[in-house]
This record gives sequence, structure tokens and C-alpha cells, in this order.
Amino acid sequence: MELGSLLRKTRKYVGLTQAELAKMLECNASDISRTEHEQMSLSAERLLKWLKITGRPDILAALALGVDIDTMTERMFKMDYLKQVYKLGFLEEGIREKEDFKKLKEIIYS
Repeated sequence: MELGSLLRKTRKYVGLTQAELAKMLECNASDISRTEHEQMSLSAERLLKWLKITGRPDILAALALGVDIDTMTERMFKMDYLKQVYKLGFLEEGIREKEDFKKLKEIIYS
């Protein structure tokens, strides 16, 4: 799986259409489609904003930790994972401390 597929999953998970997300990202719906289908690269700024809009700062942290996209897709959308990271405040407050990154990695691979 590629990054575009993972991003599509985050968008769909929160119930946004490509047009709705495009408006929030100040771009065209075709840009969203092309990104999700790996036909257009994504700037770091747009990636950060996309993950913020979809409420998934944990995915950005997982990318920084080097977690592969297949593992993220397989594990990071399951309810038990989401409950754990929500309980730790990672979805609302983000991952800020070195210990938070360690905890996140443990949760992903548990």
C-alpha cells in the first residue's frame, strides 16, 4: 500500500468527500484524487494539514518513527488501537514527548 491509499483511508474514516477536504486544504478536488492515487506528490505542509484535519497526528508520528504504511493501514484504524491512543491523548494533543513516541510504537506493534 502507498501513502495515497493511507491518506484516502483517513479522509474516508472521518466522512469527508474529496471536495470537502479540498476546500479545507485550499486546493482542487482533483488534487486530492491525484494524491490518493499516487499521481501527485504531497508537500510536507499539505500532509501536516491533511492529518490535522482528519484528526490523525499519530500517523505523522508513525511516519517519523519509520513504521511502514502497510502496518499503519493494518493496525492504526482498529478500534482497540484508537481507544488506546485516544486514552493517552495522542489524537487530541498530539505526540510531543520522546516517551510518547515510544508508547505509540509499542501500541502499534502490540
